[in-house]
Amino acid sequence: MKKLTQLVVGMVALCMTLAPLPSVAQVLEPVNGLAVFDANGTRVGPVVGVWSDRTPSNPLINSQNSGVWFSMKVDEITVLLAVDQNSVLYGTEVDELYFESIDCTGTPLFRTNFLYSLFLPSSTVVGGPNPGQAGGGGDNIIYVPDPGDTPTFVTTLSRTDGGMKSELCNPLGSPPTLEVIRAIPLIDIDAVFTRPFHIQEDVEPKKGGGPKK
Repeated sequence: MKKLTQLVVGMVALCMTLAPLPSVAQVLEPVNGLAVFDANGTRVGPVVGVWSDRTPSNPLINSQNSGVWFSMKVDEITVLLAVDQNSVLYGTEVDELYFESIDCTGTPLFRTNFLYSLFLPSSTVVGGPNPGQAGGGGDNIIYVPDPGDTPTFVTTLSRTDGGMKSELCNPLGSPPTLEVIRAIPLIDIDAVFTRPFHIQEDVEPKKGGGPKK
């Protein structure tokens, strides 16, 4: 009898759980899309995808390493960037720039076989203004391949290492001859936008976008 009583109580509880929600007037609206915004509500760019380190045993998108891909257009050049939950930016390419000098000064260069985004716009994110400057750090300068340049072979003597973390200049002990293309700085993110970034429903772009006062 005790078991029967427990069964009946359990079934009643299940029915109560599965009962339809009370009739409440709900407003359902389509969302035009999501976008990345800065701390001042200025639109940075539309979200085009999500990335995460999720695995079958860790399927949540909001895992420790996750973020979104978004697009941005600057001076008629479109790039893809990623931002994580800590407002750290990432480009589509390896965060290394090569130089013909021994101290990471002069014209920065992309190694062409590191430009994986042949179909999508390429970008890398480094600190600056001089990516090889000691203590430069940061992840604020977006570099892209110079659209007016053509690949060529040069002997490179140094490269930036650490990308978004330290921007350490690494002299190359055995200088390799590499196929490279010029890298040009596209935008200083921190001169235009204010962190932290956040995601919300997309809206009409806010007018302006010049350097912060």
